[in-house]
Amino acid sequence: MFKNYLKISIRNLLRNKIYSLINILGLAVGITCFILLYLYTSRELSYDQYQTHKDEVYRIVGDMSFGDWKQKVSSFSSQLGNKLHDDLPEVTHAAIINQEKSAIKLGQKEIKKPRLFYANQDLFQVLDFKAIAGNLDQSLTKPKTIVLTRSLAQKFFNAPRKALGKVLMVHDSVPFMVTAVIEDVPANSHFKPGALISASTIEKANPKFFKDWTAWTFTTYLRIKPEASINEIAAYAKNLHEEKVKSVKIDFTLESLTDIYLSSTLKNGYADTGDAHMVYTLLVVGLLILLIASINYMNLATARSVERAKEVGIRKVVGSTRRQLIAQFLVESVFICLFAFVISLSLVELLLPKFNQLTGGSYQVGYNTTPLVVISLLGVVLLVGLLSGSFPALVLSRFSPHLVLKGKFSHSQKGNRFRKALVVVQFSISLVMIVSTLVVREQMHYARSKSLGFDQEQLLTVPVYARQKVLKQQLLLNPNISQVAFGMPLNAFGGTEFKIEQENGEVRPMKANIKEISNDWLQTLKVKKIAGRYFRPGLTAGFDKSVIVNEAFVKKMSWKNPIGKKIIHLNAQKKNVTARVVGVVQDFHSEALYKEISPMIFTQNADDYWAHQQTYIRIKPKNLQKTLAFIQQTYQTLYPKQEYQGKFVDQQFAEAYRADQKRAEVFALFSGIAIFIACIGLFGLASFTVSQRSKEIGIRKVLGASITQILSLLSGGFVRLIVLSGFIAFPIAYYLMSQWLQNFAYRTTIHWSLFVLAGGVTLLITLLMVSVQSLRTAQVNPVKVLKDE
Repeated sequence: MFKNYLKISIRNLLRNKIYSLINILGLAVGITCFILLYLYTSRELSYDQYQTHKDEVYRIVGDMSFGDWKQKVSSFSSQLGNKLHDDLPEVTHAAIINQEKSAIKLGQKEIKKPRLFYANQDLFQVLDFKAIAGNLDQSLTKPKTIVLTRSLAQKFFNAPRKALGKVLMVHDSVPFMVTAVIEDVPANSHFKPGALISASTIEKANPKFFKDWTAWTFTTYLRIKPEASINEIAAYAKNLHEEKVKSVKIDFTLESLTDIYLSSTLKNGYADTGDAHMVYTLLVVGLLILLIASINYMNLATARSVERAKEVGIRKVVGSTRRQLIAQFLVESVFICLFAFVISLSLVELLLPKFNQLTGGSYQVGYNTTPLVVISLLGVVLLVGLLSGSFPALVLSRFSPHLVLKGKFSHSQKGNRFRKALVVVQFSISLVMIVSTLVVREQMHYARSKSLGFDQEQLLTVPVYARQKVLKQQLLLNPNISQVAFGMPLNAFGGTEFKIEQENGEVRPMKANIKEISNDWLQTLKVKKIAGRYFRPGLTAGFDKSVIVNEAFVKKMSWKNPIGKKIIHLNAQKKNVTARVVGVVQDFHSEALYKEISPMIFTQNADDYWAHQQTYIRIKPKNLQKTLAFIQQTYQTLYPKQEYQGKFVDQQFAEAYRADQKRAEVFALFSGIAIFIACIGLFGLASFTVSQRSKEIGIRKVLGASITQILSLLSGGFVRLIVLSGFIAFPIAYYLMSQWLQNFAYRTTIHWSLFVLAGGVTLLITLLMVSVQSLRTAQVNPVKVLKDE
């Protein structure tokens, strides 16, 4: 019986080549999109799922606040984890890590960026690492010991096991002995070290720093017993911290290991992070594209019901039951889906390199390594085939043979309404995706083009370590370098407590953000002065005489005349130092537009103060490459042991949006594909609609109707469906994108023109699809159409 069903399915495909091509193409493209998005989302959702103790491991994070400064952080004192482990029996292990940016050397071989981390022995009890050589239970207990990954050991020694017992140089001249070699960490881990060195090295070299509760440099992982209360441990950590550090408030939380990659709002330099919202959105997009392709099949199958009616009638007359007919049409549907699946696998292999390039991933289907993936995808395809074929099967198997064979069969109004509803669903989904794509593009454009309040063009930043005055003098010898200044990194500032003069003259203690800069930093960045003056050159410790504030600070204080207001600070000698506000500068963005501009106090320091901070270099556009080469050469001459890390400020801001930009490109691509699949279905549906009304068109032509009138008649119904889709889709799209824009402190508006553009483009494509078919039928001689009447 099944063999007979299969033969009939193949005959029907070959008999109706255009119909078959439209169905297979739509399903193949839809399945291809789903597979690609499935590979992406399944990888994103798999992060850290392989860990043995994943349900017991948590990272300590905290909401740190100091005055107006608020930030989520994961770096704390090394003593926090140790104390929790000692005090709380439910905390079985406390692992600490701290990234070290030094290079690793062996003779002439050097790895400049080895992803090197300090770690304690508990790390191997908290996270999974597989040993190749050495004993992981003792590998990080002693100072100046190091554990290498396979890839790093291979680079230095050509064979991982040969690394054991060898000595490598870190910090240029400090020897570290290799005590173990581990396998490379899986790609779906948020933490990917290249090498681990013992945290006891820091403890021995600088015990005071290691035990300092204000030395917030270590990330802590806790492994806790399953029955333990997460909230109670977090509350204990808060109370413990408040005992040790009273000036800064931290609300601690414990972040599950499996939530770090996708769900954490903390973006650390050491940890890979994703975006849960985008992952789930793209998963939904993949399912919606599959739904659109399935709707195409249902629409075209039911539209062809007139052509299949006689076949059904004859089958019923010769004894076929309704169950057998349903089975026939379901087999046909599943066969088409399987055929489309085979084509889609070829398309996936063809498109994977470009998809990997677009997403920055290294995805593959894994036919041999992960056969479960292929089986799962095959199961989804079979389900799509059954669902797609279910409605046509029920409709076609219900035909009455006596009506069909008498030629009295026609489409019911109920069936027509259902097909129209499916078209509305298709284009509602497509319009939501188009509007969403346009809004994301608008926000990205807004973020790139919005004035930051300073001139980011031709502004280079380079870390500075020592001999700052010499560096500045050497750089200014180049006529293409106009200004050089020093300061904290753009997105960095400190917090401390001041006594600040209020508008009524009263002085009150307040916490405020402070940014230390050289006297010419604001001019170098071209930050506009609103009132007063900039800092004057020549001062060595400007805070005891003058400070500058930004507009946000003036607004916070409600100052009408800020110039001359007193700001009193307790210096290192515990003496009150009074400064006066000498200037107000325009608000400027020191971070991406996700965050609001903070109220800020600017203080100045001398050029020789800025060790381990940033050099800001204003470059003229002329001879840019030669100027950059000069800067690098000057830098490497002064700091031969440091890696040159020059970066333009506009590139730094662009990097902040790179992840969103990538996701926007992916979303735009699949939105376009969704429209393409919907239009394929519309083209097929228009073809059948026009062919069914060919005699009506012939009669209208005989009665004098023009081609324009006929085109208007045939396209009017589809246009109304698109307009109805717009009324459904636009409010949904507006709501969804309004929620997405809340992620940005500074955002674009959702302009009505975006909806007009989306609707206009969809209408234009619809009219084009319908008109091509309608025009072909409208130009046919009515005699050929009506000769058998």
